[in-house]
Amino acid sequence: MLATLVFAALLANHRQKQILQKEKDGIENAIRELRKFDSIPASPATPGQLEMPLPRINQPNRPVPIKPHATNTFFNA
Repeated sequence: MLATLVFAALLANHRQKQILQKEKDGIENAIRELRKFDSIPASPATPGQLEMPLPRINQPNRPVPIKPHATNTFFNA
């Protein structure tokens, strides 16, 4: 009975590793596909190691002043 439990645990562990490897491969394939369409440079990391691409630098967040419309009678009154 103990051998059955150990075998079941090892089988579940092996199955979980297979699922995680399949997910990792899917993510790496998706990143490769995205690099074809975007200008994300390939990372110098070793193959199989995932890295986040650098974020694109945008203008700093500045508040945009809200100007009332000329025909808005609430602000023109």
